[in-house]
Amino acid sequence: MLVHLVRRDKHQYEIINFLNNNRIKFKFISSLLDGKYCNKIQQLASEEIGKFDRVILCDCDIAFSNNIEKQLPFAHVSGKVVDFDNPDIDALKKVFDYLGLSYPETIATSSGKVTFIGNFNGGLYTIPSHLVPALYCEWKAIAAKLFSSTKFSQLLPAKKHKHLDQISFCAACKILELPLYPLPLEFNFPTHLNLQINRPLEKINVFHYHSNYLENGKLGKSQNKEVNLQIKKINKHLFSENELIIHIGTPKTGSSAIQGMLSQYSELLGIKYPQKNLNTGNFIAFSLLSQTPRYVHKIRKSSNEIYQSLDLKNGVTVISSEAFYSCSTLKHEGSMLPEKLKKHLPSTVKPKIVVYLRDYFDFIYSLYSQYVKLHAHNKFIVLDFYEFIKEYYFYGYFNYYKIISYWESVFGTGSVFVKKYPKYGNCITDDFLTNFKCSITLEKNNNRKNINISREAIEIKRLINALPISEELKLHTLQPILSKYSESRTKGFAKYNKELANQICSLLAEDRNSISKKYNIELSFNIEEACAGEPFTELSDESISEFLNLLKTEDISIYDAIKVGAIHGVDSKVFPTAYAASRFQNFIG
Repeated sequence: MLVHLVRRDKHQYEIINFLNNNRIKFKFISSLLDGKYCNKIQQLASEEIGKFDRVILCDCDIAFSNNIEKQLPFAHVSGKVVDFDNPDIDALKKVFDYLGLSYPETIATSSGKVTFIGNFNGGLYTIPSHLVPALYCEWKAIAAKLFSSTKFSQLLPAKKHKHLDQISFCAACKILELPLYPLPLEFNFPTHLNLQINRPLEKINVFHYHSNYLENGKLGKSQNKEVNLQIKKINKHLFSENELIIHIGTPKTGSSAIQGMLSQYSELLGIKYPQKNLNTGNFIAFSLLSQTPRYVHKIRKSSNEIYQSLDLKNGVTVISSEAFYSCSTLKHEGSMLPEKLKKHLPSTVKPKIVVYLRDYFDFIYSLYSQYVKLHAHNKFIVLDFYEFIKEYYFYGYFNYYKIISYWESVFGTGSVFVKKYPKYGNCITDDFLTNFKCSITLEKNNNRKNINISREAIEIKRLINALPISEELKLHTLQPILSKYSESRTKGFAKYNKELANQICSLLAEDRNSISKKYNIELSFNIEEACAGEPFTELSDESISEFLNLLKTEDISIYDAIKVGAIHGVDSKVFPTAYAASRFQNFIG
């Protein structure tokens, strides 16, 4: 499927996001003549058409209920004749007289009128690809001639000018003497019209609904009871009552905000969010691991118990955990996690996997910052930034494509919906709501769970992580003081130096290209932005001194804890601990 886009209007990005999320290829083409109805002509100029045996041109207000490929005539140009005589046969004859053409044979329309064969409704044309070049040239030439002619405007009433492309198509087929095959009504059924049909309509293959659709996106009813039964089946298929959406992260793309929104508004949205009743949403991912990480609180239920308790019937169920992504890296279970998850789901459930991607430089630095701020549980928390990048690159954390493509190989082609993290403007929760075809406006929560702190504050926290002091102090008590310290430091240090930034670009170039090619998402490598500010080399004595002075005034108990930790840690045989202790001991005495 290839979608052609013309106007770059206010809905452009909404449409592009939809096409990207549903893996539909698209390209921009220039508008033609009236800039509206004649644009279908321009589609025949697409080079992609030559790769296939047959081309089906159709409007966007078409719903297919069946695979029509084998039901179409292979060697003929086909379409369904117009429903009404638009324009009437006398007006058509005048146009053909003006063009100097003999009349095609006539044929009855669905409403019992008469028109020329080849005067097909523009909602659907099928064309053998070897006929496309000649048809394109003739169709375009006739349309241009009629559009620019004052005579044409005299031959037809103004309200009939919108049929210019259909009339030109009919005339081009006559000039080229193309083999034509009129399709029955079942291949382009207009649900917005009240047609009196005197025969059974057992199977509608193509619905042409025009403006006859509901606010929720479902097809509107027609005037025909037989057709309405089929429309009901279509709506049930398109809008499945049972759906599972699995949000797998990635980390640092607003997962906490999404989960908070789901907890607060799941009932209003009419969806089921089972993690609302779990102690932590990440248990739903961690329970699948053969061995849970030491820093994870005890999971009281087995993975069997957790997943058997999920109600995957009668509605939309959403589970969300960035740990699905993290635990798919080599650091944990690697590529085994999606397979383990699949075994816990009924074979009839085909989940929709949603994943957000953030520009590499932002993702790497933000991930490092969060690990230093919010954890104190393993050796990686005392690694400096450069060591962290080396270690986590080895584990595959930054190789989006490898992880995503494995999830897709487990759950099937088209199962993963890849989105770019909306860093600016659009709210992540609003973006996530598009998965539910939801038009509800929710109250915005501006309370950010993860507060940014300065480069210096991150380095201070990294040193404190290495000290032998309580994890409660490291994880919670220090946070507001680190934030206050950040506010007092006005110097803006760069996140990266150019050498490191260039190395990252080189390491992840293939991953970036693969993401762009397969998912049509462009991830930035903005080195200038990443390296903006004064280069950061090592935490200065001045910075440490100012932080400790702030501690004395804000919370003397934390100051004393760091003092004791520095005294006991200076003789440690673990280098990070000894180094951190020595940096603080110089000022504590």
